[in-house]
Amino acid sequence: HMRTTLPVEEVSALDKGIIVSRAYFDPDDRTTAITAAEQGDTVVVRLTIVVPNSLHYAVIDDPLPAGLEAIDLSLRTSQVVGAPDRYLIEESDFGYSGWGWWYFDHVELRDEKVVISANYMPAGTYEYVYLARASTIGEFKTIPPSAFEFYFPEVYGRGDGSIFEVVPQETLPEVE
Repeated sequence: HMRTTLPVEEVSALDKGIIVSRAYFDPDDRTTAITAAEQGDTVVVRLTIVVPNSLHYAVIDDPLPAGLEAIDLSLRTSQVVGAPDRYLIEESDFGYSGWGWWYFDHVELRDEKVVISANYMPAGTYEYVYLARASTIGEFKTIPPSAFEFYFPEVYGRGDGSIFEVVPQETLPEVE
């Protein structure tokens, strides 16, 4: 038996019919991807899925770094402090379930990952955006996002592996 391992940061993207990528952003600057956040900060996570051919029953699996927790905005108990204004929304707003919600039939926010699925995805490019909170300090290896067609698992794709760091909040000077 041969066993091999590869550090997650060296895992590169793979395209076998689906192209998937993930990037983290500061809510105030959605143009420059970040690789670190302060503990307690809200982070915007953007999944980009490129589907060259129509898919039936697609599943997209996005593992979270151990220091991040997905925020479920549908819960009235979710803390929204630090969330960008455009995500402080009503249920009738199109952003209620993130961008791309009209194609994704099911969303699961788990402790360790976010899983989205679609019964049918016509060929095209899709974005799914959700919020996460930096909760635990440390440097975390992040497993790449992956996507596959449920009944034809040979049609799949994988993003790049990465490292994400959660740093302590800067201590503010005491106000007298």
